[in-house]
Amino acid sequence: MAVCSGRDAVKQKGEWWEANHEVHGGSIEGPYVNGDQFALRFTFDVTPKSTGERVKMDEVGLYTVKNGKISEERFYY
Repeated sequence: MAVCSGRDAVKQKGEWWEANHEVHGGSIEGPYVNGDQFALRFTFDVTPKSTGERVKMDEVGLYTVKNGKISEERFYY
C-alpha cells in the first residue's frame, strides 16, 4: 500500500499489517516536531506470517499536517 487516501484506507492498512505480522514487542520515540511536520521512530520485533522469519524493524515515519490533520505520511527504513 504505497499510497492510501482517507480514513478508511488508513484503517485498512493498519488492519492488514496487524493481520500479517505477529508482534513480539516494540517502541515508539518522539514526536520530533519541525514546523508543519513531525517524525516518529518505530522499532518493532515481528514475525511476518508470510515468511515465519523473525525480524527487527527500525523505521522513521515523517508526517505532514495541514489544517490540523495529518495529510501525508512517509516511511524511511
